[in-house]
Amino acid sequence: MFNSNALELKPWSPSKVIEAKSCPFRFNCSRSKTKVSSFPDDSAARVGTAIHEYLEILLNDPEKTKIPEVYYSIFSDNSLTHKEQIQFKLLKEAAEKSVSRIRRFQKSHNCSDSGVFVEEALAINSNFEPVHYFDNAHVMIRGKIDLAMHL
Repeated sequence: MFNSNALELKPWSPSKVIEAKSCPFRFNCSRSKTKVSSFPDDSAARVGTAIHEYLEILLNDPEKTKIPEVYYSIFSDNSLTHKEQIQFKLLKEAAEKSVSRIRRFQKSHNCSDSGVFVEEALAINSNFEPVHYFDNAHVMIRGKIDLAMHL
């Protein structure tokens, strides 16, 4: 059953729902105007975010990945430590292979680049109508689709 108190915490996203369900105390602390305490940074999350960013670049502009500054930018934007940079480099090859498989699939199904959507932002209001992603006054739930193809 829908609880109208949820409207006070909008906009909702799938990750926000998961956070609220997994640890209500942490969820309430993170949403509080008065910060109770900070939670430790998670190395795996930083490396995962960096790889996710790299995958976006590979999908949107693969030539950009040949520029060394792109790596330094990813490392600094995500505050990766030296150890995390090594972890990133170990995962980089797997990311590149994944994109190669995606491109082969795309080619074999005659899917043009205009039919590939990376980080597609979607948002709806409480009437299930599409609204602008950052329209906080009207958004009830929003999320991003990492990758979608129109075949």
